[in-house]
Amino acid sequence: MAVFLLLGTVSSCKRSCYTCAQYCAYCQQKSDSAIIYKVCTSKYADQAAILAIMNDSFPAARYNCALLNNTKEVCDGQNKIAQSITYYEKEDYFCTPN
Repeated sequence: MAVFLLLGTVSSCKRSCYTCAQYCAYCQQKSDSAIIYKVCTSKYADQAAILAIMNDSFPAARYNCALLNNTKEVCDGQNKIAQSITYYEKEDYFCTPN
């Protein structure tokens, strides 16, 4: 009986999940590869602004630009959602709850 009670308690815990997205323009100068610009957004609404910066501010004749557009789903366990904070702070990800 205790095993079924324990199993029911564990399975009833709801997991919190976050979608963490990275949306950045990464531009490297052709003549000096040590000069790199990385511009990122912190919300979905600014993705068009990142594209405009990448396409208009860094001329193709002088810069090689790439779009960093990655998504990760991060779910917590019984602990807090520390992993999504790591993505947000260290890897230019912005996280929203699912």
